[in-house]
Amino acid sequence: KTLVDGTISVYDNKAYGQRLIASFQPAAPQQSPSSSLSLPPYSLSPLPPRSSSLPPTPKLPPFHLALVPNEGTRDISVIDTLTNAEIKRVSIGAFYITPQLLAMRGDGKYAYIAGTTIHPATGQLTILKFDMNLLDVVSTITFTPTSPSPSNRAFWPLEISPDDRWLLLQEPYKGTLYIFDTTTDTLVQTLPLCTSCGTGSYPSTADVTYTFSPDGKYAYVAWGPPSSSIH
Repeated sequence: KTLVDGTISVYDNKAYGQRLIASFQPAAPQQSPSSSLSLPPYSLSPLPPRSSSLPPTPKLPPFHLALVPNEGTRDISVIDTLTNAEIKRVSIGAFYITPQLLAMRGDGKYAYIAGTTIHPATGQLTILKFDMNLLDVVSTITFTPTSPSPSNRAFWPLEISPDDRWLLLQEPYKGTLYIFDTTTDTLVQTLPLCTSCGTGSYPSTADVTYTFSPDGKYAYVAWGPPSSSIH
């Protein structure tokens, strides 16, 4: 017989009055460790839907392309160096430029193209910005050089700094250095490097060269004759 408190009693039914012969209470059953844990309530958030398209991959400049300025036809040839074939020719006659000078940015995104002479009517010089992905002229830099200017006035060379920040153009006859900021494509400084240039004693056929420091902080400009100078 099991009582309310769980005690089990054993009786002898053959004896008169059902004699109690034993009584005991069983030990409580042991619980497994996991059954004693109490987990807090939780909810699952649905995952965001997977995008059907990946973000666009940035377009890298075509480093296998080369540009050739054509002075006679006043255009630019685009050469595929993988096949050594001309794949496009871009006319720039509308800008009144006889292309002779070219400077390519180190990252290969843009090239700057200029002629060596000024516009006869406006007295201005124009530099073209050529996009190597679009393979076309996307903007221009137009400025008025220092005056007065002789009829044989010329400009060269056109160079860009190793960090692609500064574009340099020299006017040997006047001994003037023009510095352009490629982040804004504007003329930011004009430096007179020669006090005797342009006086008649200095030839307009001077040789000019640039050398940049690897970090792009300094540029060394040399030209001559009659006397070579380095700045």
